[in-house]
Amino acid sequence: MITNERQYRITKAQLAKLTKAVQTFDIEDVATRTGSKVLAEAELHALRSEQEVLTKQLREYEELKSGALTVLRAGSLEELPGLLIRARIAAGLSQRKLADSLGLKEQQIQRYESEHYASASLRRLGEVARALGLNVSQKAEIRHKSARSVGHRPKRSYTGKGKSAVTTGKFELKKNRAGHFYFSLKAANGQTILSSETYKTKRAAVEGIKSVRKNSTMDERFEKKTTAKGVVYFVLKASNGREIGRSETYSPAANIDKGIASVKINAPNAGLDDQVG
Repeated sequence: MITNERQYRITKAQLAKLTKAVQTFDIEDVATRTGSKVLAEAELHALRSEQEVLTKQLREYEELKSGALTVLRAGSLEELPGLLIRARIAAGLSQRKLADSLGLKEQQIQRYESEHYASASLRRLGEVARALGLNVSQKAEIRHKSARSVGHRPKRSYTGKGKSAVTTGKFELKKNRAGHFYFSLKAANGQTILSSETYKTKRAAVEGIKSVRKNSTMDERFEKKTTAKGVVYFVLKASNGREIGRSETYSPAANIDKGIASVKINAPNAGLDDQVG
């Protein structure tokens, strides 16, 4: 997420370079150099994914800065820090102005936002919300035990200004044109945070989902990786070292930890959306 004008300018410059790299990418040349067309295509895909991420970040910042947004939605309580940052930008407040209104130094707000308020107390979050003039309400819904079973979608509700009822993450099980099965883990906001390999049978894919649920609770099962272009992503591995899920690419690189945290939160109790039948 872009939080200030300096980051906005840097991101624009990065996108310009990335766009040029995509436009001049010679897949045949890279395939010859690496000895694999698959690797060349993966490298191009990584560049395009990074390009898409930066484009979305710029659009979001520009939309917030325009002042057109008056209602901001949080998909869950874990997304509240991001809502506070977006609300500040939408309100036209710089990090310095918000700091002044709270009697803090600008560097403290910069630190809070860079870590998504991880070190801020609940009281501080409330103070920030009041300083931004946010009308925030919450609604908590107790989950029934049976909601943990496959096929059910456990529910939690959080509502910011402009009510927004949301559920926790879910696994989407699909079948491709080749007749192979695969699944993806989606967060409460619908964003894909982990994707599987393909499986020959539906049963194997369902077992893969069970493995993701089990292994996502263990830190040592996550491994951060970097492509040849310096783009970061992570994989989730089973106890035998086999990859059972892969993330999208992340920019800035610091966001990779948020992606891993999201998998840890969503995967263990995520329901199953079987789109195969």
